[in-house]
Amino acid sequence: MRIHDFRWIPYALPFHRPFPTAWGTLESREGFLVGVRDAEGRWGIGEAAPLPGFGTETTGETQRRLEEWERMLPGSEIEPFDPPGGKSAPDPAPGSFGGKLAAWARNTPAAAHALETAWLSLTAEEAGLSLAKWMHPESPDGVLVNATLAARSLAETVEQARQAVMAGFSTLKIKVGADSPEEDWARLHAVREKVGGNTALRADANGAWEVERASAMLARWRDLELEYIEQPLRADDLSGMARLKADGNVPIAADESVNSEEGARRVLDHRAADLLVLKPMVLGGVLPALRIARSALARGVRVVVTSSLEGVFGRTASLHLAAAVSGAHAEAGLGGNPPACGLATGGLLAADLLDHPPEPQSGRLALPKGAGLGLPVPGRPFD
Repeated sequence: MRIHDFRWIPYALPFHRPFPTAWGTLESREGFLVGVRDAEGRWGIGEAAPLPGFGTETTGETQRRLEEWERMLPGSEIEPFDPPGGKSAPDPAPGSFGGKLAAWARNTPAAAHALETAWLSLTAEEAGLSLAKWMHPESPDGVLVNATLAARSLAETVEQARQAVMAGFSTLKIKVGADSPEEDWARLHAVREKVGGNTALRADANGAWEVERASAMLARWRDLELEYIEQPLRADDLSGMARLKADGNVPIAADESVNSEEGARRVLDHRAADLLVLKPMVLGGVLPALRIARSALARGVRVVVTSSLEGVFGRTASLHLAAAVSGAHAEAGLGGNPPACGLATGGLLAADLLDHPPEPQSGRLALPKGAGLGLPVPGRPFD
């Protein structure tokens, strides 16, 4: 296959309200749409949404990589990817396009994510398959997703929880770590009281705590019956994470610690998490994330696919990955349903990259119909 044209444009998407994290409050989401056109005139579209706090390069570094590709990629002959069959996908061969993407992903994972998505979309479209079915033939046509409660005050958080349950969500996620331990406890306790025990409740600390504080807090939180606490400690404190996991008070999910395939292997080798949170934008694409998922599932470690608060093209690539991981979850023989994915984040944005992006219905997000990503080409400059 030949890359006939390569184009990109920047974007900025505002949030409905400032989005709090333990390392700062986000007012908007900035990134780039990337398009690759093949010799038949079809466009594959990908999205690069860098955010250093999540583990990617900076926006400037992404742009410099895109400018480099704009000079070198048009006219290139690139072999199509082979479907990643089997329970363990092999690493891409050095010198292949996949190998080059892996090398680019070490320094600019968000940019690599965009280029990989665009090319994979064309590859799956040529095969007449959705990207999910191309990655795993037993992929379902949708996945369960959690609702993210973005409010800071107790009253607003409880009201958001009530609305989410009324809308059909069975899993809720609350950000913690930006306020005091007492405020975090009060919010979690109030939400648990409001939604009852049949709703899964998970918390995300973004690495805000030290191990002694986290140990004491999670012991207090035991009766809340949280599904898990996401990244309670800094990314490199795997021994501390392993200690919290061994305590057994709240299941431990690793997020920022899983910032590469090597990072995921370290987490698994240290037995530092009960679950892995996979952000394809941070990992350089859906194929590296799928390789990590298969390695984790083979060890009995469950996987949650989440967005990086990006626009609809990035979220939809992650949705296809989540469906493929769901197929791999069943193949691995793990009991029960896969955990709900963190992909219902489009509602946090006041604007998106398409007028009618896929939206969750009753706590489930369906894949768009059609081959590739299943999304329309957004128009200029990809027309």
